[in-house]
Amino acid sequence: MAWSPDGRSVAFIAVEGDRSNLWVARSDGIEANRVDLGSELSFALPQWRPPDGNELLLVGSTSTAEDLLPEFGYRDLHGFYEDPTATGSALYLLRSDGSNLRRITAPSGDANDYGVVSWTPDGSRILTQSAIPTTGYIVARLLRPDGTEVKAVAPKTGDETVSPLVSPDGTQVAYVDAVADGPWTIRIEPIDGSAKATEIDVPWGGQAATFRWSPDGEQLIVSHQYYKETWLFDASGGPGTRATWTDPGSNAWQRVAP
Repeated sequence: MAWSPDGRSVAFIAVEGDRSNLWVARSDGIEANRVDLGSELSFALPQWRPPDGNELLLVGSTSTAEDLLPEFGYRDLHGFYEDPTATGSALYLLRSDGSNLRRITAPSGDANDYGVVSWTPDGSRILTQSAIPTTGYIVARLLRPDGTEVKAVAPKTGDETVSPLVSPDGTQVAYVDAVADGPWTIRIEPIDGSAKATEIDVPWGGQAATFRWSPDGEQLIVSHQYYKETWLFDASGGPGTRATWTDPGSNAWQRVAP
């Protein structure tokens, strides 16, 4: 599910038969409506386009809801977790009233594609990830709203880059530079590529992890589902601090008013 930028609506995905469909509900609970997008595709990961929410970004797939949703639910949080099975996935854009549905990327045959997707705060760019056809490794990608690629974030020391997350102010992107089935590093770099990336080494290997920016963009909270640890890292680099609590993996930051 996703809140609209004005907080008055919630977009969510509901399973109906072997497909998953988009619904939009008023946040006061008075009304909820199914958005008719046809019956040929299943959908996941609705994302309102900021700053005004006049459009919605979706992942659509020719696979059934059973194949699509469990994988995207896990990969949205963890980068990877289960063996994916959904194929034929692509990014779709539509108006918030449900009209003008159009595909903005080519359908993919790789089951790992588009498991993470988000907008930059100004709505001018899309962050996602998809496989390199020749190797099958995943790379983080920065796209324009029409789906054309601005750049791919190539790995520097590992095999792939996954789970890109834009900073709250839209100026930086954090991602995992991972060795397949091995250790990984969080890298933070300006979204325009104007400076060298900051490297944050995490105290474990494997890819079953999740991380989030703090609202002020100064820290990252990182947790791992296998090792049952939660760490806090300064976005400017340096060693992390292990938290006194264990996060179950679905972490978020509370936004406290000044």
